Amino acid sequence: MGNKILPGQITDEVLLLFGKRLSTARQKYRQFVADGVPQGRRQELVGGGLRRSQKASGGQEGLESFDDRVLGSGEFVESLRQDAIIRALLPPKLSMPHLQEIVCNLFAVEPQAILLRARKDNVSEAKTVFSYAAIRLLGLKGSEVGKHLGMG
Repeated sequence: MGNKILPGQITDEVLLLFGKRLSTARQKYRQFVADGVPQGRRQELVGGGLRRSQKASGGQEGLESFDDRVLGSGEFVESLRQDAIIRALLPPKLSMPHLQEIVCNLFAVEPQAILLRARKDNVSEAKTVFSYAAIRLLGLKGSEVGKHLGMG
């Protein structure tokens, strides 16, 4: 609740869980945190990592991503980790053209290629990742992203 903006914080979304008005939401959030302080550090809310699991075939041991704080399969936990890796690569304030450049470099695609109608796998994947990153990670509107890509 300080004044410093940190990458990965979604304060607006979190505060909406506590109330529609900003002042009320902040007050309820502070109370929620204050109520939790006496509980101290709780092991079930800390950590994550790898969990040994039996593979269905042959009973061989394999490693599966696991985090006690996340309800879901190892595959889902791993997808969340990948999302965090992508977020770490992106500066907090990023323009669509700069994002386009970053994503296209990752997929070895010319930046103009995602602006064209193409069915090549790497171009389609780059366009998908660009759209996801622009909307979900940078918080841009889908209509803005669609216009940038020449889709609307």
